[in-house]
Amino acid sequence: MLSVAEHFQSLPEAELRRIQIQLKIILKHSGKNFRQLLTAAYSGLSFSAADLELAMELIRSFGSRKRKQLSEAAQLRLRSVAWVVWPDENSCALVAEALPALLAQKSLVKERILYYHLRTLAPRERRSWSQWLGLLTIQPEAMYQEIGLLRSRTGTLPAPVRLPRFLDEAFTAEQLFWFSRQVLPFYATMLHLDKLSLSAEQRSYLLLFKQGYLRLRECIVPGAFSRFALIATSEEVPGKEDTIPWHTDQHLLFK
Repeated sequence: MLSVAEHFQSLPEAELRRIQIQLKIILKHSGKNFRQLLTAAYSGLSFSAADLELAMELIRSFGSRKRKQLSEAAQLRLRSVAWVVWPDENSCALVAEALPALLAQKSLVKERILYYHLRTLAPRERRSWSQWLGLLTIQPEAMYQEIGLLRSRTGTLPAPVRLPRFLDEAFTAEQLFWFSRQVLPFYATMLHLDKLSLSAEQRSYLLLFKQGYLRLRECIVPGAFSRFALIATSEEVPGKEDTIPWHTDQHLLFK
């Protein structure tokens, strides 16, 4: 993912010209509202189902891909849309200012997108998660990039032997006591558990939460009480050496 506003001065002129033509605007890097103006311009774009499928493939790798990972058809398409920028000839990235427009698409399964989760997470939860990660920011975009870098350094995590459906199946009531009583935010609870002696299986759950592979969704179950389901996010390890196909008839990620 790359912000055109932040990297305006370093982007190739040909790319800036292409984006301006496609957005039908003239970009001038001046004033505090430059990013807001770009975001507003992207809000007027329309996305086909195939475009959303391809955007999700980019999101899976934290918003960027190398050219060698793209089929020729995907490359051609990604060079013709305003919501992708090519900072050089060997890689492309989702434009950060276009993400709100993408996330506004009703057909997108947003709850599985880590970036969407960060944007909608309560500030106290982001603060706890940031502290757990050892970061100095709670800004969603910055945290998203840092989690991507963390995954790149650690590689693919070992899968748990069993992945429970609910949080209370992964940890005991005693371990979740302060969270269930709404004293501690969820990520503060996980940070606390990270300092304790846990089983290897519980330790693997912690790593999945810490790196954003899993998130929670509160749901009401029969009996009128809340349980927290475990939801897998779409993003994978950035830089995986696989090739994105160009789908036009299968959109399995959407409702």
